[in-house]
Amino acid sequence: MFCKECGKQIPDQVKFCPYCGAETQPAAPKNKQPLPPSNSPKCQRKKPVFLIIGLAVFFLIAVIAAAALILPKLLGKKSVSSPESPETVAEAQVSTAADPSSSEISDTDAAEDSKAANVIPPNSAEDDGNLFGNSHCYARVVSDGTYLYFRNALDKERTYWIKKGDTTAYPFSDVYMKDLHFKDGWIYYSRTTEGDIAAGTRDNNIYRLRTDASGNTNLTNLAFDNPQSWLSFETMAGGRCFFVYTDGNGKSVDIGFVPENGGSVTFLARTPAANVVDNPCINVIGNNVYYLAKDGLHCVDINTMADTIVIPGFSCEEYIIYDGVIYFWTGERQGEPHAKLSSIKLDNTDRKDLFVPNNRLGFSTESMQFSIYQGNIYFILITSYAEEKTYGRLYKINLDGSDCLQLMDDISWFNIIDDTLYYRYIDTVNSSDVIYQYAPYYYAPFQSVESGNGTDSSNQLFNTEPFKSDSSESFVSAQFILPDSDKRILTEYDISGLSEDQIRLARNEIYARHGRKFTSQDLNEYFSGQPWYQGTIEAAAFNDNSLNEYERANINILQSHESSPDKSVIDRYGYKNGVSVLSFFTHPGIEDCGTYYKVQADYYEGVTIPAATLKKLKPGDTLQLPSNKLTGEMFTVTYCQSGDTAWLDGGNQYYLPKPSTFASLNGDITLYQDSEDRTECLVHKGELYVLKTAIAGESITDDYRQVSAREFQYDHYFNNVTFDSRGYVTRLVTDGD
Repeated sequence: MFCKECGKQIPDQVKFCPYCGAETQPAAPKNKQPLPPSNSPKCQRKKPVFLIIGLAVFFLIAVIAAAALILPKLLGKKSVSSPESPETVAEAQVSTAADPSSSEISDTDAAEDSKAANVIPPNSAEDDGNLFGNSHCYARVVSDGTYLYFRNALDKERTYWIKKGDTTAYPFSDVYMKDLHFKDGWIYYSRTTEGDIAAGTRDNNIYRLRTDASGNTNLTNLAFDNPQSWLSFETMAGGRCFFVYTDGNGKSVDIGFVPENGGSVTFLARTPAANVVDNPCINVIGNNVYYLAKDGLHCVDINTMADTIVIPGFSCEEYIIYDGVIYFWTGERQGEPHAKLSSIKLDNTDRKDLFVPNNRLGFSTESMQFSIYQGNIYFILITSYAEEKTYGRLYKINLDGSDCLQLMDDISWFNIIDDTLYYRYIDTVNSSDVIYQYAPYYYAPFQSVESGNGTDSSNQLFNTEPFKSDSSESFVSAQFILPDSDKRILTEYDISGLSEDQIRLARNEIYARHGRKFTSQDLNEYFSGQPWYQGTIEAAAFNDNSLNEYERANINILQSHESSPDKSVIDRYGYKNGVSVLSFFTHPGIEDCGTYYKVQADYYEGVTIPAATLKKLKPGDTLQLPSNKLTGEMFTVTYCQSGDTAWLDGGNQYYLPKPSTFASLNGDITLYQDSEDRTECLVHKGELYVLKTAIAGESITDDYRQVSAREFQYDHYFNNVTFDSRGYVTRLVTDGD
């Protein structure tokens, strides 16, 4: 057809002209999409066999006519094939869903079941624009009842639309969206960038857009002129869109809302930088807004803005309040060896574990996503094996932790829309089925999922052929950890579930494509075993200019997910109240690595004396103490005592506890000098990976700020340093004078 505004020829299916942007169809087309191909092997039609023996030719016509009348009725009867039994799992008290093959399910029953109401009880987290739990699983899909709108991972996270039951998906808008919600003909979303990459300044405001792609409106109008500013659209409730926002200055994080029809932004609470957690995880119940901070679970009243801590010290990764109970999962940051699902009442009573993975499973449990639907918890456990990329299992469990069922395997995320499960398959290194590389979404009726037949009942959401690379490349692509890291910007979803070793290999895979050799023996051995690798360029001679823009960006993205090389050193010396016991002396000069700075630093520990040694000292006794463990350098001190005052003299005076307390001392005694400055010994020369969102400052002046490159123009000493789970610096402060 031709655009009525600019006159250029355009595809029949588009809703807006790609040249001038004029609307071509006021609503999603009803009959323009091609009929979906028949690709469901589950239900087979029973075909009647007619035996014609000894009949004259003129009777044949009559028989055919009769058959034409009865055939549709016969074809309407379907048989349900018997699925394979789900694999038995090793988790304690976990069973698989029952085999449904013993009873036939009628189409009428299935239709009635699919309309089962999802009744939300009082005192539960609200979301008027989506199932609340979908926001915990990226809120990637919404529906207006007839059409689906979804983020397409095969087109750099661009939003597409498709009519339910069809197989061809169409671009919806050139605006990149996340945190999708739908209400009253509008799609509400937080704006993002191509590929949802947090790079540079970017608009994260909340917008709304009609389903015919018109009326795009900025609701929040907040500033995003700082690369570290961001917004997370959390939920819709009571005619409001709730969000978490920071202006990027590193001082605080704000909890706020904006009316869904537009209006002024209201900030309800401000969390100081020192009390901020990665995911405040807003839950809204009536006029109460719950959110997480380091000091516990908060509740702020929308009307009075009174902010109270309802559960002091409460910590988790994500939570959902349902019927007055908090359901939540904890992981490494809460001191758990594996991701664990638990519950606790809002009054801080009756805490109990609902699902604890069995340590004998042989893999590292890394993360969890969960939702509550029709009074049950559905969650994915995403794990890693040494020999595979990722492994995700979908479970169902009762609210009290009973009757845990494994429903499906190989899932990386899921959304529940209109009693249908939409999910993404996790492709592993060992998977030989090329289809999984190009099918970002599948869907299955929820009844089939619960009966254990979800995998067999699944269909691809849309035809992926237009997004596939040439089929001759499929075999080679399957042997890459991230096959298209040279063709597009990677997303968090591409990386989620990868082990740290796999992330390191994926980063170096980019260099290996260009023939770079490696100095590390393990990298050389790995890539030499890849059929596509041809190492022709020495590491020292390799020029990064040979990398394209996607590869350079992806190297930074992947590197930001790797642990710092000196994390093991930092961990070995330990922490006190979350702060490293080491101090750090940084040297001028940095390397900007995208989301963090790489800084050269010397590591120091405190010089100590065993209490047992101190108890034996007499005035005039001398000791040899270390000043540099790398070179073995020592310094000499002399024990001095006057009344109940003792010290060590070595040019400087090193203060000791009062001799009258020596008898009660145990362990090691750390030496201090001059205004209680710790005496220190060099133990390591290495690097610090300092996040650009880290807090820097001096406690004596109470001066705190977001870290910048200026911090590293000169030598600098820091003795109050905190790290995240990957060994990246989150706080860089100098205590004392």
